[in-house]
Amino acid sequence: MCKLAALLVFSLITKNLNGSLGGSAEIPSPEKELKDLKSRCSGHFFSTLRPVMDYFAANQDRWKTCEAIIANDTRAEKNQIQIQMASLQESVTNVKSSLDSKDVILQDVVNKLYRTESHLTELGNELVSLQLKMDNHLSAIKETQTSQTALQESEVKESLESRDARLRRIEESLNNLIQQESKQSSLESKLQCVQTSLDGQLADIMHILKINSFFQKVKSRYFLIHHFMKKSWLDAERFCIDHGGHLATFENEEELVAFTPKAYYNVRYWLGVNDRDRKRNFVYPDTDNQVPYLKWSPGEPDYWNDNMHCVVLYMGAMRVNDCDETKPFICKRNLV
Repeated sequence: MCKLAALLVFSLITKNLNGSLGGSAEIPSPEKELKDLKSRCSGHFFSTLRPVMDYFAANQDRWKTCEAIIANDTRAEKNQIQIQMASLQESVTNVKSSLDSKDVILQDVVNKLYRTESHLTELGNELVSLQLKMDNHLSAIKETQTSQTALQESEVKESLESRDARLRRIEESLNNLIQQESKQSSLESKLQCVQTSLDGQLADIMHILKINSFFQKVKSRYFLIHHFMKKSWLDAERFCIDHGGHLATFENEEELVAFTPKAYYNVRYWLGVNDRDRKRNFVYPDTDNQVPYLKWSPGEPDYWNDNMHCVVLYMGAMRVNDCDETKPFICKRNLV
């Protein structure tokens, strides 16, 4: 900054001197100018400019130092600018390389797009071809369906006609069967009556056979002994009736003796003999006729309460007993 100010003052002075003295346009050095001033200028003028010239001479070294500093600063700025220019050049090179790489990638993308477009074109052509094939196939299917529909309608029509014919034949057969059934109805009713009668007879026979399978024959009659089933005298009589008989009685000594081993020795069994209607008038339970044969145990009949009117078999002989007591019993059935 000092040098620039000094140069500016010096230039102005020199210009004024050159202009006033009409000298050459060439700028002389300070020493030469000093000599020229001594030779050309008057003593008064020189003495006036002398302090200025001394000032320039005294500060010449300092101004050279300023020039050196400015030159160093300039060179540093130049180096910095060169470094920045090198960095910019490197950045430009990198950008150029990047652009070149992007150009390659872009070119590759363009090539892929071209290939994709070509492939899409091929696919479009294939789709058009497939569409044509599908249209042809659908046309063929429609034709086939039309022909099949016509054939099915014809078959259905024939089937319906055949079914109607069969139905007419079946109807005729049913009418014939109805006529035959009307003729056979009277015969069937007669057969039904016969069947009912036979069923009843068969049931009776089966019942008799079932009953007979439990009865044991003693002499000329059949007896059924219930050793473990206990009932009152009246319930026992009903049970025997339900099984085709009555409570047992004995016709004679021989029959009683033959039966006695079949009974348990120390068990009392209900017999059909009773005097419920009149004391000491012992009768059959089914006919109320007087019983012709009785074999009493010693001291019997012993009426020790008012209900002692039913007879039991005990150890081969007879006793009167309370009719409401439950005891085992013996049924009889007259079968030849």
